[in-house]
Amino acid sequence: MTRDEARNEIRSRYAEYLEPAKKRGTYICPLCGNGTGSTGDGLAVDPHGDRLHFKCYKCGFYGDLIELYQQQHNCTQQEAFSGLYSYFNISIDEYTAEPQRRPQRAQEAPQEVQYMQEVQKDYTEYFKECKARISDPVAADYLALRGISPELARRFWIGFDPAWKSPAAIENGYNPPSSPRLIIPTSTGSYIARDVRPNVEKLPKMKEGKLHLFNTRDLYNEEDRPVFITEGEIDAISVIEAGGLATALGSATNWKALADLLRDKRTNNTLILCLDNDDSGRKKTRELAEALQGLNISFIRADIAVGYNDPNEALTADREAFTKAIRAAERQTAAKPDSMADYISRAFDEDVERFKAASIRKTGFPNLDKVAGGIYPGLY
Repeated sequence: MTRDEARNEIRSRYAEYLEPAKKRGTYICPLCGNGTGSTGDGLAVDPHGDRLHFKCYKCGFYGDLIELYQQQHNCTQQEAFSGLYSYFNISIDEYTAEPQRRPQRAQEAPQEVQYMQEVQKDYTEYFKECKARISDPVAADYLALRGISPELARRFWIGFDPAWKSPAAIENGYNPPSSPRLIIPTSTGSYIARDVRPNVEKLPKMKEGKLHLFNTRDLYNEEDRPVFITEGEIDAISVIEAGGLATALGSATNWKALADLLRDKRTNNTLILCLDNDDSGRKKTRELAEALQGLNISFIRADIAVGYNDPNEALTADREAFTKAIRAAERQTAAKPDSMADYISRAFDEDVERFKAASIRKTGFPNLDKVAGGIYPGLY
């Protein structure tokens, strides 16, 4: 489709990207979490001209889905389009001309070419510089606080930038304040910049480049070992610190990227789903589980962070207990669990209750409605 068509497609499918809030007709704000609590009102949908805007009364955001994605990932508009194209599996005809495009000066590269150069940026040399500073006392103290050994940090090319500024923000004409950040590479052209200062609430974790899965090589280990699937990169590293193998989604909403990868390149190893212990993590775990069932990939769900929100919290609170939880989850996979059996034992009852609460829709064909009773969740 053309880019204009893709923009309209993205804006019309906002409900697939956003999570419903408790208040009917609103969605959880991915910027501040408004809508997750008992009193939060979530993102309100506001018809605005030829497209929908969203309004958050907690953090003040107002804009469409593309602008929301920009703020969520601290990226340019072009990077937002690229990320959403990938999320919704939209293909663009690169040769379709767009109306109202400004004339290009002689020797000026087309916008698409400039963008391709942008996303293919190679940060390897920058990673080397940051890796050389991982012994800095500030970085060393942060790693110790997180329970991560310097040796494991070096293995994953984790580094330190004492005065990091977002390259995307600078390229957009901004001059953001610098901050000391742990640099966690997710590909040669992308990384996570995590603020190492205590109690930082504003943008403690920022992404540069396109969102990538972290440490996918463990998915295809040849030792027939199970692989833990976590949300955050630090959580995956925590599992590895405790002796397991792990891949991180980067964000709970990125579970589709893992499903797409496994659709193209299967793994024979059992996956252990252990996303964060919050509403979002549990919901995305269910969605990922359904996708894995469709792909016939073995998996189990395991709460390895019992009593804590995520694996890193569990590691730092009680390393011995966390390590035992890792071993126990791995033992559960010894018999190569059947994904359907896992679903029936863990999630079937919950889905039945959810189906019962949904309304029935008529098909418009009386004879079919008479036999099936209409269309309802779980009918298939």
